[in-house]
Amino acid sequence: MFNPTKLVVWIAVAASLVTLAPSPLLSPCTAQVTCAGGPTAGLFRLPLTSMGTGVMRGRLIDSSTNLPAYRLTARLVDVPSPCLSCVEGEIHGFLDDGSGTSPDFIVRGRYLGSFLGGSGQFNLRVFRPSGGPSVGTLSGSFDDPPGDGMPGQFSGVWQICQ
Repeated sequence: MFNPTKLVVWIAVAASLVTLAPSPLLSPCTAQVTCAGGPTAGLFRLPLTSMGTGVMRGRLIDSSTNLPAYRLTARLVDVPSPCLSCVEGEIHGFLDDGSGTSPDFIVRGRYLGSFLGGSGQFNLRVFRPSGGPSVGTLSGSFDDPPGDGMPGQFSGVWQICQ
């Protein structure tokens, strides 16, 4: 037979068990995540031929200290595109702070721009050398006019959270 008093007791017992059980969603995070970021700029040399290679070198400045945080060294590899007026490819490189073991981070991404103008955008993801998920981004624009024989430039922003 239905007893409302027993129902109230069972609800109270169930509620006390739920409130006493640890919840992973409510547990405090033990790992501290710190982020650094700021502007970046440097040399950007597009590949001169289809399937050729180019270079990207620069510095990442920590906006909290206004000092260089990392040096960027990357290789650009042209990827053929159905867009005849486009220049696009992959970027593979690393970040190094100049101390300790090298590299501190691996960067991978893409660039896309105008073949005739030599300008466009790049987007990179930052990874630990040991692998794992992305810990940051580096993105911006480049300008390397074709045919002038001079390396172009890039500028952008970066953020790394560890």
